[in-house]
Amino acid sequence: MKKLTWIIQGIIIFAFLGAGTMKMTQPIEQIAEQMNWVNYFQPWMIRAIGFAQALGAMGLILPMVIKPIPSQLTVYAGAGLSLLMLGAIGTHIVIGEATQILPPTILFLLSGFVTWKRKAELL
Repeated sequence: MKKLTWIIQGIIIFAFLGAGTMKMTQPIEQIAEQMNWVNYFQPWMIRAIGFAQALGAMGLILPMVIKPIPSQLTVYAGAGLSLLMLGAIGTHIVIGEATQILPPTILFLLSGFVTWKRKAELL
C-alpha cells in the first residue's frame, strides 16, 4: 500500500505542479482558450489558484526531499489541494459545465487518499 500511496502522490505532484505553473505563467487569454471557467474569474484569481496548486504540490514533495521539514506538511498540502478541487467541482457545476467535473473529482479523490494515508502514518 505504501508504493501505491507514493505513486498516487507522484501523479498529483506532477498534475498540480504542471497546472499551477501553467496558470501562473501563460497569458490569461491563452488559458481561457483551453479552460472556459477562466472567463468567470479575475486574472489575479487565476494566478492565485495556480500559485496555490504549485504550492500544494511543493508541500507534497518537500518533506521527502528535505528531511528537517515536518511530514505533517504533506497532510496539510494534500488537504489544501482537496479543498481546491472541491472549489473546482463547484465552479464547474455553477457555470453549467457539469460534464467537466471528472478531472477535478479524480484529483480530489487522489489528494484525499494521500492525505488520509499520510495522516495515518503520523499516528
